[in-house]
Amino acid sequence: MAALKVEHVRSDSSAEIHHQNVPTLQEAPPIFSSRPARKLSSGGKRKRTGKSGSRSGTSTSDGIDGCNGSTTESARPLKRQRSKTEDEIQREIDIANVLNDLARLAPIGVIDIYNLPRLPAPGIEAPDGWLWIEPPWEKSVVLEEPLNSLAYLHKRLFLRVTYRMLDHRTARFRIYIVPKDVDGRRFLPQMPTLTKKKIRNVMLLINTSGLAWDGDHNAPMVPLIKPPPDDVPTLFDMFNQISAVPESVPEIDDPESEEIINEVMTGHVEGMKSVLYLYQRETVAEMIRKELVPVQMIDPRLSEITSPQGAKLYMDTDTYEVHMKPDYFDGTFGGVLSEEMGFGKTCICIALICATKYQGSRVPDDCLFVPTERTSVCSLSSICARTINVLGLPWRSYRSSLPERCIEILTQNRASYVVEGRRSSHTRAGTRWHEKVKPQTIVLSGTTLVICPDALVPQWRNELEKHVNKGFLSILSFNGNDSGNDVDFSCFDVVLMSQRRFALEFRQQSSPLLRVRWKRIIVDEGHSMGASQTNAAFAAKQLYVDRKWAVTGTPVPGLLGINVGLDAAMTLASPTSEAKLGNQHSRVATDLLRLGHIVADFLCLPPWSDNSSLWQKYCAAPFLDEKRHEIVERVLRQVMVRHRWKDLQIDVELPPLTHEVVLLEPSTFNKTNINLFHAFVAVNAVSSDRTDQDYLFHRNNRAQLRRLVTNLQHSTFYWTGFSIDDVEFMMDVAKNCLTNGKSYAEHDIHLLKKSLKAGEYAMNNASWKFSSLQHEMGYFVSHVPEEVLRQVFDLPLSSDSGIMSGPKILRFQQLVRGIKVRDADGNICDEEIVKLRDRLDGQSQMPELPARPKPTRSPSKSKGQEMETKLRGLPGVPSTPLSQHTSTQGKNHKFFNYSDGFINASSIKLEPNSRFRDTSIYGCFSSKLSYLLSRVLELSMDEKIIVFYEFDDIAFYLGEGLEIFGIEHCFYTTSLNPQARASNLMAFNATSRFRVMLMDLGLAAHGLNVTGASRIFFVNPVWQPNIEVQAMRRAHRIGQTRPVHVETLILKGTIEEELFNRRRNMTEADFAAAKTLTDDAPTSQIISASHFMEIDDVNAHGQPFKPAVPILKAYGEDDG
Repeated sequence: MAALKVEHVRSDSSAEIHHQNVPTLQEAPPIFSSRPARKLSSGGKRKRTGKSGSRSGTSTSDGIDGCNGSTTESARPLKRQRSKTEDEIQREIDIANVLNDLARLAPIGVIDIYNLPRLPAPGIEAPDGWLWIEPPWEKSVVLEEPLNSLAYLHKRLFLRVTYRMLDHRTARFRIYIVPKDVDGRRFLPQMPTLTKKKIRNVMLLINTSGLAWDGDHNAPMVPLIKPPPDDVPTLFDMFNQISAVPESVPEIDDPESEEIINEVMTGHVEGMKSVLYLYQRETVAEMIRKELVPVQMIDPRLSEITSPQGAKLYMDTDTYEVHMKPDYFDGTFGGVLSEEMGFGKTCICIALICATKYQGSRVPDDCLFVPTERTSVCSLSSICARTINVLGLPWRSYRSSLPERCIEILTQNRASYVVEGRRSSHTRAGTRWHEKVKPQTIVLSGTTLVICPDALVPQWRNELEKHVNKGFLSILSFNGNDSGNDVDFSCFDVVLMSQRRFALEFRQQSSPLLRVRWKRIIVDEGHSMGASQTNAAFAAKQLYVDRKWAVTGTPVPGLLGINVGLDAAMTLASPTSEAKLGNQHSRVATDLLRLGHIVADFLCLPPWSDNSSLWQKYCAAPFLDEKRHEIVERVLRQVMVRHRWKDLQIDVELPPLTHEVVLLEPSTFNKTNINLFHAFVAVNAVSSDRTDQDYLFHRNNRAQLRRLVTNLQHSTFYWTGFSIDDVEFMMDVAKNCLTNGKSYAEHDIHLLKKSLKAGEYAMNNASWKFSSLQHEMGYFVSHVPEEVLRQVFDLPLSSDSGIMSGPKILRFQQLVRGIKVRDADGNICDEEIVKLRDRLDGQSQMPELPARPKPTRSPSKSKGQEMETKLRGLPGVPSTPLSQHTSTQGKNHKFFNYSDGFINASSIKLEPNSRFRDTSIYGCFSSKLSYLLSRVLELSMDEKIIVFYEFDDIAFYLGEGLEIFGIEHCFYTTSLNPQARASNLMAFNATSRFRVMLMDLGLAAHGLNVTGASRIFFVNPVWQPNIEVQAMRRAHRIGQTRPVHVETLILKGTIEEELFNRRRNMTEADFAAAKTLTDDAPTSQIISASHFMEIDDVNAHGQPFKPAVPILKAYGEDDG
């Protein structure tokens, strides 16, 4: 038999459920047990039954009691029942009318029962021609699943059952659900909360096949609740399948709105100077539709099912209640603009503002319009004008055709409505509102409020100026410290405000922003609305606004455009281990939570905004636990406006993007410091026996490990954190381990000897000692005239070459520039330069380096605890910021000041036969700095360059090197205020003055447009691939006209290369669990297993400059 069959065998064996043609369903538990029921005698004692199936005593039970279906006998005397009232009798009649009329119930399918317990008599014929089945069956039979659940639900009036015997052993049950929306449902009792499990037990076994319903013995199994597919789409998959072009365009009743959309689609947007791409026009049109004609959506909690008779029914995915007709909700007036990064989301928003300029906000349906009381009779024209404004009619679009008097009357009679004061106990930024605010008048407006990060405010102003005809929009940039109480925001088309300023507005409830009914709010970088605890998210929820848009290419971390998967992030493997799956589960849960905040709290989309628990119950939990993605996918399609990557490529062709990993040979100085790191780690491991908290990699030493990894990253560029005392102390610990008589493994002895060798090399290296004491970048300088040789060099190396610190080079250049005595051609004579030697003498010179006395230490006790304790602290950074620790002297020099974010370079003109003309820099201590400066010299005449860094010290050394070479550059760093950053960004993009921008990677992830640059360098590999790609998108985006070339610098053969290779092999789940290097468990293993580097002095001067750079000749100066 092909239909679902439940078998009961009257023996000691249990019943079985057979599923034919449905291999995905698991075997269900038995329905009946053949054991007899237990009885209670009238005295209340238990009495065993005789033969199976026989009864003893007198039973007063109906045979099905509660959930377990056991039979019981009451020991209490029967009470006289009171007579029923007419209302009670009528209620029973009403209930019977509902339950007995199968036409009013929802037929959902059949269940076959094999070896059904014997019924006292055949049932009464039901309206469908089958027989009613009424419990109890034989009272001695204990019911098991699913018949137990069927009986329970039948008794509680959730469903009705009719049956037909297919043969002498098999019965087929037809299941009818009492619909939630059936007339008379109010007469039925509410279902208990714990009923859901029993309903699910039944639903999982129902066959919805029409043939099975008609009684066909060989009907196929068509399950009501289908098992989840093997390949469940991820958030990433669903997000990248959304298209801004709707499958069916809703009809628009308003001719005005239809005309606006048609004009947008034909490429004409009033007030716009720029011509939109096709995909941009489609996006703007869809945004207008969502604002003006939000489509009514079926309650997303309902899943459409088909009855065996082909009728559409709707089942609640959580409670399993069935509706004959679905409930509908209005769609949101807005959504999430989530086009791919770099594809003109700001331009799209500006086009939306221009296209709907003449539309205004309206009085919300749930607010009562209160006409203003007047002491005198109003003119008919004033009444008309006020009515027009109340209805939000776009009279401004006819402004050119209206008489001036009409415009004046319409402007004076602005519409408003009154809202009750709010009482709130919500705390924001330390302020708690207790007082009840008086009723407030809200003025209708046609104003769009734009909220964006501080750094993007100037960019928005520039985009508005670039894309919009002058004077078409009235714009207010409101970012000052004034209260705004005197500002009439409703008089402007656009109010532009930073997130910081916006959040400050709502520290008190009397913000002037609450006096306006805004036509629209646009939150740039709108993923911030997913964090419910931020001031900006709280403030946005308080506004009175018609239409809401969150603008972000990544609404939540898991919703990345497919183009962000470029390069290393493109082929992340699928997680396999249980731990990886757990990490991925946690990440997805966080993404769903943030998405829920955007949908429910910011967009206020019903039903999710009605109850905070609905999102978790219907979306998050089913998606995570049951792999049911349908509701989440429907919500994404409802609120997101975006194009698929393949559609964008048809419309827009960006210049090519190439990404190259450059492996550099470490300099001798790099190798020395890296070996010292390995030595400290090795000595710590051996002396602590790799146990307890003395061991650096102990689980309680997360903070120390974090500092170690950070400093290792520094060492691949330049590191001066080890003092001579530190190295001597490490060597003492290593010697102590070798001589204390303790037995160590051969491998550990080898590590101790290697560590001693690394320390001895550093202590015998004058360059390393110079760096350790001076904390400055050392440059290798050659061809210095003999007259100034001693004064110029910090550390002489030969007769005409040596080491100069960066600050001393800058000091030398500054003194030469300051020479006022020049020849007739304006050239500086050598004699004047030689005169400067006394002013250079003593400046930044390296002092004598006597052997320092070893510090006195107490004898070692218990594995040398004193030494281990200090050793554990050695790799850490000091309590002051690292930039202050390693570059204090350099950053305080008067001649090197980039507090305003950019550097000015001026030329130095030498006489033709000057002996200083060949004085050149041919290398520096850092291989990466040498390479970067060489590449900048090579490229910056024709291209602009972005250098991404993660640590302030690196930015300082880069800036110092660029100033030495006379290359004008600017900074985009957290040490600058937002206004200075925005000014630098504008100057870099718009002028040819600045050739290089040094940008903090932490500020580069979202929103910035740096299309002026076509070359990108990452000083260190970026751990998170999505952050790396987002940074590249700052330049590779619409507006870029050049091919974009990206280089990531890695020191060859170092731990940096090993960690980069680790990153390439990581899965998406790995990255979700390891936001930083120290979060990744294998990182510790890689560091502890790293090897010492061989030093041969071949690359002692670092990556050489190609060619060497004259020290007294600015970059770009002609030889003549």
